[in-house]
Amino acid sequence: MRTGTIGALTAALAIALAGVAHGKANTARISISGPGIESEIASSDPELIMANAWAGNFAEASQVASAPDASLPRHLVKFYIDTGESGMRLVYAVHFVWDPTARRARVQLPGPGDRWYRLNIGTIIHDGSDGSPLRDGSWYYANEEWARAVRALLPSG
Repeated sequence: MRTGTIGALTAALAIALAGVAHGKANTARISISGPGIESEIASSDPELIMANAWAGNFAEASQVASAPDASLPRHLVKFYIDTGESGMRLVYAVHFVWDPTARRARVQLPGPGDRWYRLNIGTIIHDGSDGSPLRDGSWYYANEEWARAVRALLPSG
């Protein structure tokens, strides 16, 4: 009986520590879905995976943007880390919109009420408490280099 309890506790601790060990890991893969994409596009292109959920370097944090026109296609960009033997793990998601009039891309960090919000706050909460100017639920201009890499995979490129 005692051995079973110790075994269960050891397994629980190992699972908990595995999550800590993967904290703030580098992005290993990005996937994109949305209008015009029949099957989710996945890529490990260095220009895409330079973006990191914890660093927030996919967005120009100092450039809060207004919400883009609702008629523009919205794509979902997901960030994955490589957990080793467990494989890829989804850790974060943002909404991506290319605005051809402004010639800039915008990203939104999902906020409360968005289906991706719970995933994101399980990774990092952007509410100001982390010292970052990024805020969940807000729109930002996308990092231009990263946005070019994302756009290259979109149907309208």
